[in-house]
Amino acid sequence: MLQKKVSVIIVSYNVQFFLELCLDSVAQATRGMDAEIIVVDNNSSDESCRLVAEKFPAVKLIANKENAGFSRANNQALTLASGEYIHYLNPDTVLPEDFYEKTILFMDQHPEIGCLGPRIIDGRGQYAPDSKKSFPSLWTSIYKITGLSAIFPKSKVFNNYYAAHIGEHETAEVAILSGCCMLVRKTAMMASGGPFDEAYFMYCEDFDLCHRLTLHGHKNYYFPETTIIHYKGESTRKLSYRYMKIFYGALRLFVKKYYPKTMGMIYIAALRVVLALRNVLNWAKHLFSLFKMFALDAILLTAVTLVIKKFWFDAVAQVQPRDNDVFIRTIPFFVAVWMLSLFLNGAYDKPFSLFRAGRGMVLGTIMVLAAYGLLPFEYRYSRGIVLFSGMTGTVMIL
Repeated sequence: MLQKKVSVIIVSYNVQFFLELCLDSVAQATRGMDAEIIVVDNNSSDESCRLVAEKFPAVKLIANKENAGFSRANNQALTLASGEYIHYLNPDTVLPEDFYEKTILFMDQHPEIGCLGPRIIDGRGQYAPDSKKSFPSLWTSIYKITGLSAIFPKSKVFNNYYAAHIGEHETAEVAILSGCCMLVRKTAMMASGGPFDEAYFMYCEDFDLCHRLTLHGHKNYYFPETTIIHYKGESTRKLSYRYMKIFYGALRLFVKKYYPKTMGMIYIAALRVVLALRNVLNWAKHLFSLFKMFALDAILLTAVTLVIKKFWFDAVAQVQPRDNDVFIRTIPFFVAVWMLSLFLNGAYDKPFSLFRAGRGMVLGTIMVLAAYGLLPFEYRYSRGIVLFSGMTGTVMIL
């Protein structure tokens, strides 16, 4: 097999639109180069495979029948790759046209470099801090998982995880590069223990590869002379408990592999405690947010009912209620029924749905009207107030 200059490996899973953008950019960047592109699809349910086959026939496609995970899928492609350099690239990235011209020239001039990563921006054009990272020490990892690295992004202490001591536009040696875009010298990788460790299903495989390269005398370089777009990036989704749990599991594998046994046990125990505390805080935050929405909606519905009551008796019925205190005592009951209906119909689920909220108010109003008919005579002041309060409340909440 004749050796190519670069083999671009992309692992894809249900990101057809992004994959097309990515492949278009790679095709432009490799124009005139001795390059090959390999896509591994991890059993996507969209039309990703058809897209590659029809629009990019020169691309080598591996269509898995199951989700093989990031590491194993990349290793599948590596068996077909003949490039001097292996470019591991996420499908939700876009490269500039001069990407390979700049990066390969730099690596050719510096044979000590085993892996190189570019400056990364997200879909909003903001710099992505995961472009470069430090070795995940205990405190570095704790600051990351607790969110302190995000709160103090410029701190060399709290944000050492993202190598804050190295400037965004400073070319420098770093410990870890982002797995979304890693240009790796194949000979260095194979001499440093081989391809990705398949024990990592998702996350930390980039930690492992970069660390192995360092242990075998190679260097990892952050190279901001070229910038790529990573649409997903370090988004807010990565602050979720689910992400943190998966990340913790991968980091635990890394710690067991590279830390002394006693230190590793302390590290893992500390991370477990921090993760549990973060989970408690996330739930508390969620409950507070839910309570706040509940309270605001309850106040709104109460105010609407009081306004409708005044309008109804003053302008429509043109009489005063038999007992104003009785009227006031019924409002909490009706508001509670509306709130229960909103909750049971998913009005407070994310993402917010106008349909669910509207359905909750309509069904709640029907239940209030039904309950109204069963109340003692002295509590039945006017169905019109209930109906118009429900209608107005629906409009206000939506």
